[in-house]
Amino acid sequence: GNKIMAEDEGNKAGIDWTASAEDYDLATPFTQIFSLQGIAALQLPPTLEDRTVLDIAAGTGSFALAVAQKHTPGQSSKIIATDFSPGMIEILGKKCTRDLPADKQSWVTCQVMDGQNLEVADNSVAYIGCVFGVMFFPDRVKGFREMLRVLQPKGKAAVVVWKANDITHLLERIAIESGRITPDQTPLPGNRIAFCYADPSVGIADMVSGGFPRDHIEVRTVKGEHDFSVDDMARMMAMMPLPDPSGAPPSPAASPAA
Repeated sequence: GNKIMAEDEGNKAGIDWTASAEDYDLATPFTQIFSLQGIAALQLPPTLEDRTVLDIAAGTGSFALAVAQKHTPGQSSKIIATDFSPGMIEILGKKCTRDLPADKQSWVTCQVMDGQNLEVADNSVAYIGCVFGVMFFPDRVKGFREMLRVLQPKGKAAVVVWKANDITHLLERIAIESGRITPDQTPLPGNRIAFCYADPSVGIADMVSGGFPRDHIEVRTVKGEHDFSVDDMARMMAMMPLPDPSGAPPSPAASPAA
């Protein structure tokens, strides 16, 4: 069906995001730090009147949920949380029910959607959040072009990417110590993709190629800390595909049939 096709076509790192959704959700306390920074950069008003907020590549929803928790729904406002993985959207829907008060649960709409082909009307979104997502798009420029298409004039987008690519050595050491990989299997191809925007000029170039004016792009560097157990880190690292012995780039993981 369309949902499975979207996951197959949207997976640059070869990660089975649906099968890994519960493991990915372990990172929420950390990703939420950066979601809050993105919300602050967007300068959302306390009450969102006649505004649509779009969370692209939402994962299990740290950005969308933070917006809903910290702001008040106004007339004709909505939050749309999208991800191409049905498993991510399923967890996000459960978290909306669990973590939001009853009067806010209907404010958030969770939809399976490819960030490179948004099923969202032109010029209809006031604010976009994309937290640790666009790096994994097969066509990142197309992803930025879609953001620009759906943004209203004077709309804003907060795109959060990894900066400190030296953390890859720590992650790979954890993967080795947990038995996930052997030392000769580094570097993990998924890490190279995840940190493709460690140099901000690369991300800026892609945004400009997607149509964003260079003088409208502002780069901010923020830091976040969270104490993870080694077991949780090993589970998150287990999402990453192993290197192909032939040296071929990672291919999309098989999606579940349900």
